[in-house]
Amino acid sequence: FIDSTSTGRHWSWAETDTLNTLAGLIGSAIRSAQYVKELADANTIVQNSPTILYRLRGEPGFPLMYISDNIAKFGHDPMTLMRSPDWTQNLVDPRDRSTVDAAMAHMLEQSADGDSIEFRLRTGSGTELWVENRYSPRRDEDGRLLEIEGIIIDITERKIAEEEIALLARTDSLTGLANRATFLERLRQAFAAATRGAKPFAILYLDLDRFKPVNDTLGHAAGDELLREVAARLAQCIRETDLVARLGGDEFALLQTEIAEPASAGVLAAKIQQSLARPYVLNGTHVEISVSIGISPYSPN
Repeated sequence: FIDSTSTGRHWSWAETDTLNTLAGLIGSAIRSAQYVKELADANTIVQNSPTILYRLRGEPGFPLMYISDNIAKFGHDPMTLMRSPDWTQNLVDPRDRSTVDAAMAHMLEQSADGDSIEFRLRTGSGTELWVENRYSPRRDEDGRLLEIEGIIIDITERKIAEEEIALLARTDSLTGLANRATFLERLRQAFAAATRGAKPFAILYLDLDRFKPVNDTLGHAAGDELLREVAARLAQCIRETDLVARLGGDEFALLQTEIAEPASAGVLAAKIQQSLARPYVLNGTHVEISVSIGISPYSPN
């Protein structure tokens, strides 16, 4: 404030106090406006973020006190969720509900710290997403649980990638059949089950005859196509409980589980020979092959 008179004058205490009060009010207004803007900016960031914020009341049942509006991206209305007597029925897949309930109940223990779990979240359209739930407790001075605060992060893409990596580790990249490691693992399981009284099983080893000439005359691409077609035909010959694997090269193996008698393996072998004997068309050329099959029934008795 600048005095409008050309000559200086003495400011009274009343004028000084008034100006100080006015300056304080202006400063408070500016700080308030900045705070509101910061809140608005933060809210905008949250709503545009894939991360869901939530808060639960720290009592059995864990009512939902708050959930960020961006839950609407997953097809849910935040107010409807907060009015629901059991929000887990709306958000959590039934297969994971007991896991989520147990994790939240554990927070009632005074020694419990924050943690994280993964579960399948149900969208409003009925589909499911994998999410990570990171949460921590808020307690009073006596350690009693007041609230649970947490965030929910969509990890669906990571889960898909993990499943694809795990699948690659178990399968043959060319044919999509089980690989040697998977076959040996299932074979160990079959041995263990048989010793506990399960039905006998049989192992069939297959080796393609005249496969090398196909590679030499038609090329490796045709050889690979032949192996893929053989794999498809083998998969059509077995039951869901059986397993067919490519051991490497032109060698395959089948695990025939729960056979009533050893002759069942011979019946399957004949079915396979008949299927693989049908002609193949590779690069416009009709090709016929045969297969050598070794059979090893197994029974602990």
